[in-house]
Amino acid sequence: MLRKFSSYEFGIAELAYLRHKIALFVAALLLTAPAAVGGREGSKDWIVLENCRLVPSAANDGDSFHVSVNGKQYIFRLYFVDAPETDAADPKRLVEQAKHFGIAVPQIIEVGETAKAFTRQKLNEPFTVITRMANAMGRSSVERFYAFVRTREARSRKFRGRTPNTGTTGG
Repeated sequence: MLRKFSSYEFGIAELAYLRHKIALFVAALLLTAPAAVGGREGSKDWIVLENCRLVPSAANDGDSFHVSVNGKQYIFRLYFVDAPETDAADPKRLVEQAKHFGIAVPQIIEVGETAKAFTRQKLNEPFTVITRMANAMGRSSVERFYAFVRTREARSRKFRGRTPNTGTTGG
């Protein structure tokens, strides 16, 4: 006999599926080195920052985070990632993302928290940032830069790709 699923059960299944898709996408970006992609200021060279550390901050989320390296602090935003928001500070943005993902606003915040936890877990050990220091301020007034991230986990998988224009090889 066929069982009828309630819209609530269907919504929960959709949320789980969406979380899985976001986690896989963020994982793919965090675990691989970048392809040859130009920054906004295409004339700048790629900069490779080794042994970066995640700096705990309430502003860290699934696609932006504070980093400490060589005695300096930066805020980086991942290239090609737009993780859902983690708070209701910008209601218009929450509505935009809810429409884009086809879920309710409270689910956006829940999925955003999942992405934030995933990023924090992946960056819990020293990692490498590859950037052109291209402006990633977006709607924020705080200086931040676009970047790719390569974790030690990616290196342990025998990654042998080249980072753009740096002359370095992963691995």
